[in-house]
Amino acid sequence: MDIIEKNHMRFDECISHTEDGLFVFDYLKCCAGLYYEPIPLWNILERPGSATTSGYTHKMLSSLDAIGQMISRPGNSPDAITHLEAFRAHEALRILGLGIDSGDMTEDDRRALLDALADGKVDRARLSGVDKVRLALYPNAPAFLSRVFNGFVAHAKKGGN
Repeated sequence: MDIIEKNHMRFDECISHTEDGLFVFDYLKCCAGLYYEPIPLWNILERPGSATTSGYTHKMLSSLDAIGQMISRPGNSPDAITHLEAFRAHEALRILGLGIDSGDMTEDDRRALLDALADGKVDRARLSGVDKVRLALYPNAPAFLSRVFNGFVAHAKKGGN
């Protein structure tokens, strides 16, 4: 609590997605050192209606704002910025896929997400194979093809055959 109080840290109430990541990022930048434990020591609870299970909403775009804030913080190494930029591209692709699947994405949201993925803003070499396919598919393919691909990826993540 000393670091939080000393640095007047608070959650950014304008950010509704990735606000916890932004808070932890800022917290860790204030630490003198870290101890890394390679064993996962967290338990992610998924509950109906939570931000992680509720499907596409416009508020998801605030995740890109949170990552943009992380990138703009002073003292970041070039490597940290590169990783954060790859994370921003991944998030934009993830949100774009959810928006396509939902059919509820506005054209303004679609344009904002595609702008985050414009040439020069994404280091394609840092993208996963799935994200490379998403980047080729989402801006150009019909929505039904994107939905088929997203269904396949969701099935594979669940261990489907």
